[in-house]
Parts: sequence; structure tokens; C-alpha cells
Amino acid sequence: HQKIVEEGPVTVASQESLREMEIAACNLARSVGYVGAATVEYLYLLDTNEFCFLELNPRLQVEHPVTEWISGVNIPSCQVMIGMGIPLWRIPDIRRLYKKSVKEDTYFDLATEEKGGPSGHVVAVRITSEDAGDGFKPTSGSIDELSFRSTPDVWGYFSVKGGGGVHEYADSQFGHLFAKGETRTEAIKHMLVALADIKIRGEIRTTVDYLIDMLQCPGFVNNEVSTSWLDERIEAQVKPDAPVWYLAVIGACVCKAHHVLQGRMA
Repeated sequence: HQKIVEEGPVTVASQESLREMEIAACNLARSVGYVGAATVEYLYLLDTNEFCFLELNPRLQVEHPVTEWISGVNIPSCQVMIGMGIPLWRIPDIRRLYKKSVKEDTYFDLATEEKGGPSGHVVAVRITSEDAGDGFKPTSGSIDELSFRSTPDVWGYFSVKGGGGVHEYADSQFGHLFAKGETRTEAIKHMLVALADIKIRGEIRTTVDYLIDMLQCPGFVNNEVSTSWLDERIEAQVKPDAPVWYLAVIGACVCKAHHVLQGRMA
């Protein structure tokens, strides 16, 4: 299955634990001679304040805009500059992250220098062609309409558009949205507005309605999620409320009345 939500920065672990994770990640990369962008993932045990290694992905993560928005670092741009032979300590975004002047060219050691903290909070959601009401089983088919507009607080991209589709051999993810706020609560609010504004019509099922419901449930709002939290929701068959059918009838009546009134005034 696909991940559903990613967010940052970490809000449940202590700063000491986060620093230990950073050091362990760097030590791991050095021990195997790894050079390049990578993501080291851990599992964190809230009760004991301990963490354990999960995996190292030797590539730029799909959800890298989360890191970019809270750090102010354009990671793909940094990769290009490093490929050109520019050291990290000379890259403007990195110097800003470590609170160094971009007008100077003085060397500093990233391993020992203290960097600035994250700015705001970012929540990301993956839009997939999965049926949340049927255990997130993948679906395929045509997409007749797909409409989404980015805003100053929400950015997103889709790999398909209206008139296209998702075939049975494709990855189920076809969209990714990122919402930023000064706080986690504000980021969630911005994401909810963006999800409500999406229009996807076609043969496929999507996770949009499920995400809207999930982002508002107490467990997520209070940040009480765990690695088993979503499985428990699926097992409990938690589903978003179905739209009230008579609202469509009321909307059609209002639309019809508007057209009739316009015809009489013409």
C-alpha cells in the first residue's frame, strides 16, 4: 500500500533524540562510503524515547517538498550544484540553514555547526486510485475530469489530467499535495480546504473523501497516530459519511430556477 500522509517537522520526539538520529544517519552513510542524497528512516518509541533503524533510501524522497518547505532548502537544486563540484558549505540555501551569510565564502564544518530550526509545519497527502472503502484496493480506469489549483499555502502536482486515466499496471499514486502553515493545526486546515476543492470524475476511486474525514478525526488532530493506527481504522471499517443525497436535488433546483429567471429577464 501507499503511504497516505507525511508531515514535518517531528513533533513527538525530543530535540536530543532528533540530534542522535541525525548523527546516526551521517555515521551510517560514512560507514558504507555513501555519497549523494538519501533518506534514513527510523521507528520512534514514544513510551521509552528510543528509536530504531528502519531503512535508508538511496535517492531523493517523493515527499521531499515537506523537508524543503520547513528548511528553506531546495534539495534538487543542491544536488545539481554538488554535481557541478560546489561543496555544501558554499551553497546559499545550506548557508542560510546554518545561519551563515550568503555574501561570505568562509568554510564551516556541517558536522559540528548548529543549524537553524524548522519553519512552520507541512502536511502532505498522496492522492491514489485506491478504494478506501474496500481496504484500499487499487482501481483503474479513465479520468474524465481532474481539477486542482495551487495556492500560496498549498502546492500539488498530478501525473495525469482529464481525458487520461490510470491503467492496471500503473502505480496507484497519481497526485501529491503539500500544505504549509505556521502550526500543524493551520497546515491541516489549509490541506482540508485544498482537498475539498479537488474535482476528480471518472471510473477510478480515489482517497480524497477518506483523507478529508481522516484529517478531521480526533486521533489525527491530536497527533496520536502510530504504525498500527491506520490498520485499526481499516479493520473497524471507518468510512467517511456519504454525501446527503437531497443536497444534489436542492442544487439542481436552484440552478434550474436561476436559468428560468435569467430567461425571463432577457
